[in-house]
Amino acid sequence: MLIKGDTTVTTGSGQSITLGRTGNRFDGGVSFLASSGNLANITFSDTTALEIQNALTLSGNLLLTANGITQAGAVTIGGESTFNSGIGSIVLSAENNFTGSVSLAGGNATIRDAV
Repeated sequence: MLIKGDTTVTTGSGQSITLGRTGNRFDGGVSFLASSGNLANITFSDTTALEIQNALTLSGNLLLTANGITQAGAVTIGGESTFNSGIGSIVLSAENNFTGSVSLAGGNATIRDAV
């Protein structure tokens, strides 16, 4: 999948988003939204750098794979969080709340857990 420009992925409350296919390319920032309430889980893969553009609340797990991972809004994750940035950096410096375990793989990493 090749998407140019910013992307918004929306699903129903309590649902999951799975775009984990190897080879996905999102050239702009990505927002993950529930039509109401919160999302359950997100599995997302991008061959380029990923910027999470929105504040994000999940009741379950977050699995992100990209060539660098940054954020514009804070994330609250109820389950496990896995960030794999290849050789790219991971910069998660907003007021995040990680309830479960956090796994980081990649280049340099800066992560903030406000709790």
